[in-house]
Amino acid sequence: MTPVQTLFGFQGRLRRSDWWLWVIGLAVAHVAVAAVISLGLGLDIFAAESPLGTLFGAARRLPLWVAVPFELLFLWPTTALGVKRLHDRNISGWPVAAFYAVGLVMGFIIRQGDPAATAKFSGLGGMLLMSFNLVYLAVAIGFLVLLGFLAGTPGDNRFGPSLKAQPASAS
Repeated sequence: MTPVQTLFGFQGRLRRSDWWLWVIGLAVAHVAVAAVISLGLGLDIFAAESPLGTLFGAARRLPLWVAVPFELLFLWPTTALGVKRLHDRNISGWPVAAFYAVGLVMGFIIRQGDPAATAKFSGLGGMLLMSFNLVYLAVAIGFLVLLGFLAGTPGDNRFGPSLKAQPASAS
């Protein structure tokens, strides 16, 4: 499978080792691109007490008109990778797509790190939001275990041939 097929297609299967390589690479690219965009917009990403922490949170401080296309740029490949990992486990990819869609909607409802946006969620609304976030976190941990640690289906499945016989891709 070519890198373009791996990152942008939803067909086939993906080994755990390849998934980890791609996910870590996308995470590094996400941080780097967010930092470059932030610096290009003149945002001071190193102003807090923890420069490394602010660097990793640079995407959260982007203006909405930049943050939306930026996050969508990374949403497609991460969804494609997750779908292919589920295919390796002989599971439909829709749960990954639904998980990312819910996260995207929640990101628009309340922007992390924006005190003006978080102040309106107090009382019962805040409790509901916190409860939803805890459930979402539990589902995220479940997906991490499912995608990153559990082996794929041995042999061929409905999504394609087994990848165990093939060497891990160098892409």
